[in-house]
Amino acid sequence: MKLQQKGFDRAAINRVLEKLEERNWQSDARFADVFYRQRVMQGYGPLRVRQEMQLKGVHDDDIERCFTTYATDWAALAYERYRRRFGNAPLAPSDHKERARRMRFLAQRGFTSEHIYRAFEKAQENPED
Repeated sequence: MKLQQKGFDRAAINRVLEKLEERNWQSDARFADVFYRQRVMQGYGPLRVRQEMQLKGVHDDDIERCFTTYATDWAALAYERYRRRFGNAPLAPSDHKERARRMRFLAQRGFTSEHIYRAFEKAQENPED
């Protein structure tokens, strides 16, 4: 803990944290909810959101609760990010280099291969969107 590194007593830190939780001034569940929704609104996929929540120290139960509570259409979000980044620029079937670049973009944002595939399918179906 950062406070411990600054020389504060662990027992005192725990007492203060318990008081904050009792008064509902600090809530791990609320932090998880806000963080999840924020990252989804920023256009990140489920793999990246889950990883970042784990790195922030969010408990696995809170992570699972967020993923089940909020019905996120990840494929639609991947398509939205695809359109925002690449617009209506058509993708030639033979342009493998560009296809790979676009796929990497979505993968780096944390979308699964299934979400990426569905986003590409929708982009091919609706080139004028």
